[in-house]
Amino acid sequence: MESWKIKELEEAVLKSHGISYADKIHEPLQSFHLKSMMAFYHAEEYQKNLNEMLKASGETGKANIDANATLMAIFQALSNEKKGDKVILAKFKAEANLIASAQAIHSLFDIIASIVYLALKLDSYPNPLLENKINLYSVNKFLKKNPICLKTLGAIKNIISSPEFDYLAAYVNTTKHRSLVSSSLSASFVENKSGILLKGFTYVDYKGNLKHYNKKWSQDFILVDFQKLRSVLFCLGDTLNSYLK
Repeated sequence: MESWKIKELEEAVLKSHGISYADKIHEPLQSFHLKSMMAFYHAEEYQKNLNEMLKASGETGKANIDANATLMAIFQALSNEKKGDKVILAKFKAEANLIASAQAIHSLFDIIASIVYLALKLDSYPNPLLENKINLYSVNKFLKKNPICLKTLGAIKNIISSPEFDYLAAYVNTTKHRSLVSSSLSASFVENKSGILLKGFTYVDYKGNLKHYNKKWSQDFILVDFQKLRSVLFCLGDTLNSYLK
């Protein structure tokens, strides 16, 4: 698994910019580390909840969620038996942890925007950003006007343009500010996928564009997408370490 040497960056900031900037960047760096752990924790709990769902449906021998096991869970959920209540509860827990993990991952992008801003001393440039306006989009614009670290600028562009980040931002902002994204227990023998299926939804992005997002399997979201997002986050962090060496 990729990693980013956070402590190394803090030491580099101290050496390059002095104690005042090292103090400023300490809390965002610690927050990044803790939020990363929170995201991982909720992802693990999500997986445990899916296993609870299998157990409740009687599929205790299954190591992974497959179509047959999910169909059994669906049948149990539709029944009047107590097993059905347990399946529904396990799905509720899984989705709660999915949302919590997504929100923690999403917050990392705002936190790392502050880290970039401080690590590059962007607040010392003319027309600095207000603290509550610091995010990847505003930092991206600021670096375009003051291109002091092209690798960092490139890494931010890669994040902003990635479909995984686009979906994450839409999903988190929708579930946080508007409504939950509808989901259901589902199984597809064609796709060879099963589990919790997040339905398609619409969202107005930061530019005011109405966008439609297709359905997505929660397993793809929390396992595949999240790993890609962690990778681009660490890549961005590494550009700061390299720049301040």
